[in-house]
Amino acid sequence: MSHLEAGDHLPLFQTPLIPKQEFAYRSASSSDDEASKPGREEAALELQDNDQDLHDNPKFRRHTETTHAELFYDLFFVANLTVFTTVHEVNDRQTLAQYIGFFCILWLTWYQVGLYDVRFSMDSVFERIAKASQFGVMIGFAITGPKFDVGARADDNDGDGPSLSSFRALSLILMASRLVLVLQYLQSLWFTRHHTKTQLPMLLTAATYFVAAMIYLGLFFTFRPDGDAENHTYITWYVVAVLETVIATTVSSVWRVISFKGTHLVQRMSLLTLIILGEGVMALAEKCQVIVKSGVFQFTASIIGNIISAILILYFVYMLYFDWIQEEHFGTIRQQVWAFLHFPLHLFLVLAVEGAAQSLAWRAGVEESNVLLNQQNSWNFTTYDDNEAIIVNPIWENRTAADWLNAATTINDTATNILYQALANSENYEQTYKVSETLTDVWNATAIIADPSSALEVSVNAANWIYNTLIVVALELAGFEGPESTSEDTDDTTPIDFNSDATFEAVTREQVKTESVFALTFVYFFVSIGLVIMLCTVLAALSKKQKTAVHWIRLAASGFVGLALCLLAVIAVTSTASSSS
Repeated sequence: MSHLEAGDHLPLFQTPLIPKQEFAYRSASSSDDEASKPGREEAALELQDNDQDLHDNPKFRRHTETTHAELFYDLFFVANLTVFTTVHEVNDRQTLAQYIGFFCILWLTWYQVGLYDVRFSMDSVFERIAKASQFGVMIGFAITGPKFDVGARADDNDGDGPSLSSFRALSLILMASRLVLVLQYLQSLWFTRHHTKTQLPMLLTAATYFVAAMIYLGLFFTFRPDGDAENHTYITWYVVAVLETVIATTVSSVWRVISFKGTHLVQRMSLLTLIILGEGVMALAEKCQVIVKSGVFQFTASIIGNIISAILILYFVYMLYFDWIQEEHFGTIRQQVWAFLHFPLHLFLVLAVEGAAQSLAWRAGVEESNVLLNQQNSWNFTTYDDNEAIIVNPIWENRTAADWLNAATTINDTATNILYQALANSENYEQTYKVSETLTDVWNATAIIADPSSALEVSVNAANWIYNTLIVVALELAGFEGPESTSEDTDDTTPIDFNSDATFEAVTREQVKTESVFALTFVYFFVSIGLVIMLCTVLAALSKKQKTAVHWIRLAASGFVGLALCLLAVIAVTSTASSSS
């Protein structure tokens, strides 16, 4: 959208076409910059002789740069993504699928709007109203995001579970976004109605979005709260979104009159790529602040090394993508394939930058866990018998009451410091309640350790239980809290029995859950960063027509590196990922 000069009148509607007189002058002046005025008039006369060609092939105004309105719309997209990432913690395969699912709907909606903006959007009252409507659509995504839980049961509509009302609202939001596009394309069709070659493609595109809108409306009625089975009709969202993208792309490829030649499509895609990389910088900075705010973690050499590695990863992806970018038009079909490949690129890039930030947080949690393990081992509570079975170390049979009190005091100070920090960093009531219960149990356990009348095995078990629990708290404080189990309810008022195997099995399950969260992060990080590199290689191959031997070698090397990074994900099936990462 153009910037209005002082005193200019904003029209109600604005044609995307270049008027014939203006086009004639442009053609005359651009044919020969040094030609005399009669030469320009001759060029204009030549254009008038080809009025029929201009009638069949209208000339659209083209923006050489992304407009401010488009950039503003991109900010709504990224804000949506940021908020959804904050609300929906990825801690298992289901939440990862939900994250990917929401991103797909969000990106494909952004892409449909972008396809229109780069070709036909002009500054007018109508276009500003349409853009405001699309802003509202993005806010609608933000409203439905917290309850976005694909695959929810139709009867699961309580306060804790996924809300089908949000699914119904999302269907209406998708319908509204497509209806706005229908109106925008119909406006462009009205201005190009006298040009025979634009009528059919404009009608096809508008019809595509209208049919999509009606399908989204129909989906509204499929999410019934009185159902009794899993509702999978949400899959239609993705099928329709992909089909409308394919149709819109095909139409612009067949009817070149509305192609993307001369548009700023390449710049639009590259700017969103840059913004998503900026999202990665924000995630990295946020994890650095988590380390400081926690009051527990320290910036060790290992963590600083992780920060440097994350920065280099972001910079490497930046260089790999932008070093090969070409602003020039490199073929109608090739350019549109190039543009749509940004869908998987942006998806995997979002996962990669999030995984890099999470890896930094995990490193901080592991460092603190190692400190706790070292302190636990320093007490020599346990040893091995002749059969390599773990037993209570006999040296503690001769320890005095002062020794037990010293151990209890030290353990209590360590636990209290970590748990108080966990309380201070709690983000909701559930976390606060959980940490408070843990703190009470730890105090009871330290009282047992300090009591000289306690059985030796019970005191040692209580101490080991505290350290195992603190390791779980440290990893959760780093952001790796496993999904809540709903299979069984426990009575929080029941005292912990430190002679029971179930006590240690419970804390072991919590450790396994936190480690499984990072195992998932480990897998999707390396797979995503590898695919990002391979996709950047494909994009480079598409955008650069003429390639030398050096170019081919560089492309092959990049592809090999990307494949190697993907294959690193198989380490997750071993203990290496969780024990030494």
